[in-house]
Amino acid sequence: MARKVIAQAPAQRRSGVNRAQLKALAAQQAMANAPARPVRRLGDAETDAASGLDLGGVAPARRQVALSREQEYAYIRSDITRLVIVSAILLVVLVVTLMLLG
Repeated sequence: MARKVIAQAPAQRRSGVNRAQLKALAAQQAMANAPARPVRRLGDAETDAASGLDLGGVAPARRQVALSREQEYAYIRSDITRLVIVSAILLVVLVVTLMLLG
């Protein structure tokens, strides 16, 4: 006698917010200079149930640091300076290596 195979229903998706969505939201808030929402404790059953979000296993939000435009440009300038120095050193090493082998 042939056995009847029953197709199983597809697994239901989690109705919570995943890590990628949380990172995208944080990036959007940073770009819009929007104030971050207060950090909720994972044990707050009332707020978790009221919002309908499943935040299990999500790391707590890091403290956001606001820099002035001058401070940001100072970091960028120092990074570019460091890149130029490393590039110059590598170029010198390349030229010396070519001279020794040539």
